[in-house]
Amino acid sequence: MLQGYRNHSHVALTQNTPDRMTPSILTWILVLNCACFPSTCGSSSEQYANQSICHKRRFQELSCSSLNLSSVPNYLEPGLKKLDLSNNFIRTLNEESTASLRSLQELDLSFNRFDLLTRRACRNLIQLQSLNLAGNNLDRNRKRNSAALQSLKSLKVLDLSQNNLDSDTSALYLMNMSSLEHLGLAGNKLTTLSSKLFHQSPNLESISLADNIIVEIDEGTFESLKRLRVLNLAFNSLRCISDFQLKHLLTLNLSRNSIEFFVTSENEDMYQLETLDLSYNRLLYFPLLPKKSALQYLYLQNNKMGSLTLGSAFSEVRILYQEITRLDTPNSKLYSNTTFTNLVHLDLSNNLFTSFPFHFLHDLIALQHLNLSNNCLENFTLEESDAETQATAEQPSPLFQQHRRLPSMRTLDLHNNLIHYLPPWFFELLPQIERVNLGKNSLQPCAIPHSFTSNGSALQNMSHNDDCVDFSGLGTLKHLDLRENSIAVLFPRMFHQTPLVSLDLAGNTHLRIAANALDSLASTLQELSVSGNLMINSDLPLPCLKELRRLDLSNNLLGTLPPQIRCSPLVEINVRNNSLTELDVPAVTCWSRSLQTIQLSRNSFNCCTLDWLRIMQESKVDINDLEDAVCFYQQNYTLAVALTRDHSQECPPGAAAETTLLLGLLILAILLITAAVVIGIIKYQKPGTSVELKSNKVVSFEYSQDIDCGPKVAKLNIFETET
Repeated sequence: MLQGYRNHSHVALTQNTPDRMTPSILTWILVLNCACFPSTCGSSSEQYANQSICHKRRFQELSCSSLNLSSVPNYLEPGLKKLDLSNNFIRTLNEESTASLRSLQELDLSFNRFDLLTRRACRNLIQLQSLNLAGNNLDRNRKRNSAALQSLKSLKVLDLSQNNLDSDTSALYLMNMSSLEHLGLAGNKLTTLSSKLFHQSPNLESISLADNIIVEIDEGTFESLKRLRVLNLAFNSLRCISDFQLKHLLTLNLSRNSIEFFVTSENEDMYQLETLDLSYNRLLYFPLLPKKSALQYLYLQNNKMGSLTLGSAFSEVRILYQEITRLDTPNSKLYSNTTFTNLVHLDLSNNLFTSFPFHFLHDLIALQHLNLSNNCLENFTLEESDAETQATAEQPSPLFQQHRRLPSMRTLDLHNNLIHYLPPWFFELLPQIERVNLGKNSLQPCAIPHSFTSNGSALQNMSHNDDCVDFSGLGTLKHLDLRENSIAVLFPRMFHQTPLVSLDLAGNTHLRIAANALDSLASTLQELSVSGNLMINSDLPLPCLKELRRLDLSNNLLGTLPPQIRCSPLVEINVRNNSLTELDVPAVTCWSRSLQTIQLSRNSFNCCTLDWLRIMQESKVDINDLEDAVCFYQQNYTLAVALTRDHSQECPPGAAAETTLLLGLLILAILLITAAVVIGIIKYQKPGTSVELKSNKVVSFEYSQDIDCGPKVAKLNIFETET
């Protein structure tokens, strides 16, 4: 007995060969055998070759996937627990091919040409628990295949997806499958689900029927499955759920059907449902859900809802119910007083909401994530109807005191609506909010007054402009998206006591950031985007942002980078599509300690001042678009050449140094002249007097180093004195 060739990643083979025979000798015998006896060659040599490249993933697990096998390899190592034969050309499973697989627990035959399973073959698989037959031709030989499957007494997982099975054939395959716990029938041709379909599979815990053509489900189809926890009916043609009664179900996926309404008859039973997906349907009204449930995740995006409460539409739901089901309204009345005390995630995006009544959310004390993006929202109200007293900044509605806040809300997505104003009480209802997306609206930020109370909060008598939104004093807000709002100006201190970590201001064409606008974020901001704003240098007076990691300056008109960003420990920066001729060498030197990625193409770099590029390359900075970047020579600014080419011939060795020297001398001259003027004024003043200028302004000259990683800066301070 000889064990054939084996290493750490290949299967061991057992052959009846002499003790000293090597794999090469065995191969030559097979070749000579084929030459002398053609009728005996082919299968054995093919099997040996294919088996030798099967990959042994770990102990007792073997993968022979995607090896162009036409049959199950013979002489497989006894004791295998898991065998992957997927993506081959196997058509049948017979007794010989399973003789050594009596210990096998998992078998994957998906995506072959499989159409025949013999009973004797299955009798060898006495320990098989999981069988994947997806993507085969099991619509053929269905009676023989069904009989064979019934002999798998330990089978718990069966995947019959994508086998062209209709409703009757599926029922045949499920006969006498009492041990089955997980069933896959996705991607077949089922049209109706009869009440007897799963009667002989009573222990099912999860069923996938996605991507069929199901239009009707008989009453009692799933109700008898007391252990059923997960049901996937996505991508079918269901029009309604008229009486939901699956009390033990945890997850129900009904997305991408044609459902117009979802109704649960009124009862006091507790439903275990935690996740319900009704997205991409035709819901006109909010679903009538179980009165008592453990619902945590509710997906209602991409429907046609325009209201969150039935109100006057309640009678319309009754009529719609009768039209679709052709039945009278159930004995138990339809109801709408459902509570959602456990709801954590609610997605209402891509619907038709024009206003959002906050009273609907007053019981959602556990809600953490709310998505209302891509609607038609224009305003927010606390009351149920516009006829009631509206909450205003000057006189809040009494109802405001009665409504609960949303203490658990962390994320709110309102992007792509028609919002131009958020009332002052809006953020008061969200005391723990961390992330707000207001992109693609029409919001304008408020100007913040210069004076503040002792505790730092804005003055109580501060006037509120109905045309702006106040972003100050939001102590928990960390992520704010204001892209594409047509914002014209960011006012000074507009984020006072709002410790943002990320701020997106992209797509606000011609945005101007006032001095000190971002000063409040100097120690917290880590990500900033001002991409696509067509900003010039004077529009972007950034402070020293000591925590900034990611900065997007792309698609603007910047001639130089903002000088203060050299103190930021940047990891990633995007300066594509600007008017840059070079990058500041001291800044690049500072970034070389932390910078990992930069994008810089579509600029007008000077080919003769590329010291910054050398520093980046030496620091192993990843320049994603380096091959697309170009530069120009001073003699010819119309001819672009690759930034990476050799520029030594066109750029004399002293050219860059000469340019740098002239620039340095110019800056030094300006500083000396300024210093001389100030010293001259001070020299001719009497001791103890100050320099008096027009409008009582005093000038002082400082020479300090305020930036951690930057040059010394000369500052000219002008301040006003009392008369």
